[in-house]
Amino acid sequence: VSLLRLVARKRGVPPEELRIWDPYYCNGAVARHLAALGFPHVHNANEDFYARLDSGDLPEHDVLLTNPPYTHPHPERLLAHCAASGTPWLALMPNWVYTKDYYWAALGRSHGTADTQPFYIAPRKRYNYWTPRGRRSDLTSGGAKAKTHGHTNAALGIRTSPFVSFWYCGGFGPALRKRVTPPEG
Repeated sequence: VSLLRLVARKRGVPPEELRIWDPYYCNGAVARHLAALGFPHVHNANEDFYARLDSGDLPEHDVLLTNPPYTHPHPERLLAHCAASGTPWLALMPNWVYTKDYYWAALGRSHGTADTQPFYIAPRKRYNYWTPRGRRSDLTSGGAKAKTHGHTNAALGIRTSPFVSFWYCGGFGPALRKRVTPPEG
């Protein structure tokens, strides 16, 4: 929330007018969650992100915020787009993404400078992911994988948290980056 407010301030708009794009649709919950946090202008539609990229027909947005699928080629393609976009971005991805060969190549530099390289935000506690009911047949069918994945919740679905994840953040530019400070404690 504090980073989104920072982007809004830099763009000269109130937080409730900040335009957020989440290009990976799951069940639309991200728009509801962000609206509850004071950010009602979220474009999160059930559409093909890559077709939109290829056509150049991107929704108007001030910041890209997403939790992409973690399988190949999603993180790599997302990072390449983010690096080229010139727009602030936040992507919730597994801790192993930065260890992949494509990571710095997708960002268009070897390791960048202090002002251009991404920064990271790690949660104090490990995130739990909830897969909406019916989205993962390997979990809902009662197969071997279902036995290794947490528990279910009627409203949320099936808990799956096979690895640690954190926020990869970029495109903030020098002026905006200077205003990002770590929390106390």
